[in-house]
Amino acid sequence: MTNTVPVGSTRARTSRKPVVTVGKTTPTMDAMMPRAVDAETMSSAAFAWWLHSMNWTNVKAANELGLSTSRIDDMLRGTKRGTKKPTTIPAYMSLACAALAAGLPPYAWDEENGVMPTESFERWRAELGDELDLGQPVPFRQVSKMLGLNNVETPAFWARGVRRDGKPAPIYRDRALALNALLHGLEPWTSER
Repeated sequence: MTNTVPVGSTRARTSRKPVVTVGKTTPTMDAMMPRAVDAETMSSAAFAWWLHSMNWTNVKAANELGLSTSRIDDMLRGTKRGTKKPTTIPAYMSLACAALAAGLPPYAWDEENGVMPTESFERWRAELGDELDLGQPVPFRQVSKMLGLNNVETPAFWARGVRRDGKPAPIYRDRALALNALLHGLEPWTSER
């Protein structure tokens, strides 16, 4: 990674850790956001290469990512089964794949309940904020951007444990893997390596 300077900082930062800025948005903020921001979605070919490099079956990949085997098949094919509509592999999935390739487990995973606990998400936000010298937890909007989530409110729902409609807002295995990848400064698996 090249040297970057966070907004409001006078010192250069050379690190494998992502750089997050807090406060007023500037036109250059996207360039300083963590590498998962605006990352290309993972291509089917990149996913196939990752699966091959891990020497895993579709079933093993589904278990490790917390997905169904039909979702794995869709990602490999690039289209949804039956409808043949194109499907994308989101940025958080490319981070989850990078975490597994690096041998990282899902962040604070609760095996018994099959989710990452709400309080663990708040601890993750604080840890990443400390790692990035923010002096505060990483803001929800920036978490959403780092993971490439469609809904910017999702991290706030995770923090509360419920959505606005009162339904649970669990953090599933693939997202917990992506969060650990961000904490460890991993690059998303977005290209055929």
